Amino acid sequence: MPIAVEAEVRDVLADFEPVIGDAIDAAWNDDWINSPFRALISWKRVRANYLHERIVRRISMDLGGNNEVRIFSSDETAKFLFRDRVVARLKKGDRDGLGTNIETQCVLDFIDAQAVLPNFPPEAQKVEILYFLNDLETKIERVLVTARHRYTRLWAYELRRGKGGEIVPLIPQAPIGDGSGGVVVRPRRPSKPDSEIG
Repeated sequence: MPIAVEAEVRDVLADFEPVIGDAIDAAWNDDWINSPFRALISWKRVRANYLHERIVRRISMDLGGNNEVRIFSSDETAKFLFRDRVVARLKKGDRDGLGTNIETQCVLDFIDAQAVLPNFPPEAQKVEILYFLNDLETKIERVLVTARHRYTRLWAYELRRGKGGEIVPLIPQAPIGDGSGGVVVRPRRPSKPDSEIG
C-alpha cells in the first residue's frame, strides 16, 4: 500500500469528518460521561474498550448506509474504507501522537505504511483517527487524522468536528448591576501611603 499523502486523505475524508467527530464526541459525552456504570469502572483499559465500541457503533449507524463507506469488523476492532481510497481505524492517542496498541500481527501490518492489508484495495492509504483526552481526562480535547510508519508519525491534522462541545463556565456568573438595569461601578478609594498612617 502507498504511504498516505495528507492532501489526498483530506480530500477523501472531508465530507465524513463532521459525522466522525460528532460520533466521537457523542460516545464520550452521552455514552461514557452519562453512563450509570462509569463510577464502577476501575481500569482505564475498560474505559478505552467501551469508548472504542461506542465510537465504532455510532459511526457505523451514521455512515453504514453510505455506499462510499465500507466497514470491516474483525479481530475485535473495525476499519473503515472511505471511497475505496483511505482505510482508517480509530484509536486513543498516546503522548507521541500515535495510536495505542497491543502489538498483534494485525496491528503490525497496519502501522507499517507499506504493508498490504488483506481484503482492502492495494492502492488504499492507511490512517489512524485518534482522540486525545485533556490532562484531567474529563473531555476529549482534540481529534487528529494521522499517518504513521511503524513508530514514527509522518503527519497529522485536526479532524473537523461537527457540532463541537458546549462551553460550560466553571464559576457561576453573578448578575452585574443594581437590579434596575444599570451597572453599578464603585471606584476604589486610593489607600494612604505608609507615611500618612498615624
